[in-house]
Amino acid sequence: KASYSRLGRATTTARRAYRDWELAEGSIPMPPHGIDPSWMVDESRQPETVSVWKDAHQYIEAVGWSYRRDNWQTQPNHVELWSEKATILGSIRPVAQKWGITTRVCHGYGSCGQEMDVGHLFEDIGSDKEITVLYAGDHDPSGVQMEEDIHRRVEQASGIKFTMLRLAIHPEDIRKFNLPPQRIKEKDSRAAGFKRQFGADAPTVELDALPVDELRNRIEKAVLGLVDHELWNRQIRVQKVELNC
Repeated sequence: KASYSRLGRATTTARRAYRDWELAEGSIPMPPHGIDPSWMVDESRQPETVSVWKDAHQYIEAVGWSYRRDNWQTQPNHVELWSEKATILGSIRPVAQKWGITTRVCHGYGSCGQEMDVGHLFEDIGSDKEITVLYAGDHDPSGVQMEEDIHRRVEQASGIKFTMLRLAIHPEDIRKFNLPPQRIKEKDSRAAGFKRQFGADAPTVELDALPVDELRNRIEKAVLGLVDHELWNRQIRVQKVELNC
């Protein structure tokens, strides 16, 4: 708790130092400990705003720029990206937006409401497409088990079998990227199963420790392997025609 408080004070000081330098417009040297505030995102305290427009012309222009065709509508696969936690949303959002993929945060073990909502969606989709969920989670007793749990529960809710592909974190990532290992939490009721699967002294690692570029590359590679590029490019051509009409 004390370390967390120190971290909070340090980031606040660094953010303010950068802001002072920014306002000074270069008249003072860049502080060595400054942090660009745009690098920090609080996903839990985002404002809710109402869309308003100067006039109808401005609205029409905005609608034209925001139109984006659903390139997945003719694809043989339905792809989603699920994360155990919201802390990596800022890291994975650029790839998800690029490909128009739905992102879901499980917040640990999924809720009954969430599994039923996804179940109904997959039930409607499953008769026409193959479903693949790209999953990212911690490498620890709970992180491994909750992936299996939510997969099973959504399949039960939908009556549809689908593929869940774990992109991170894998045991081999710890050594490959020199990730900071932690001990198995003995109080975790799933610790025994984790030890049987990975070893009594197996290290655990938080999802956030994996380098951002590596996680994005894994998502990109997985999506590329599931896309029918001929159908995808056809949708892009259709959108260009629509916007030029």
